[in-house]
Amino acid sequence: MARAQHLAHGSLDMVIQYPHRALIAPRVKVTVEYLLERFKNDTRLHIALEELEQYSV
Repeated sequence: MARAQHLAHGSLDMVIQYPHRALIAPRVKVTVEYLLERFKNDTRLHIALEELEQYSV
């Protein structure tokens, strides 16, 4: 499950949860952590919450 949460100081935090974290293969864990780091540093993916309102229900 992937989700983004709005933090108190106005920034976003992306979180990816996967089941049985302790039992997950090391290569999968490394891949997920790498992708999270890359997404965080790619400013093209940074979207203000106001821009997402049109997609909410």
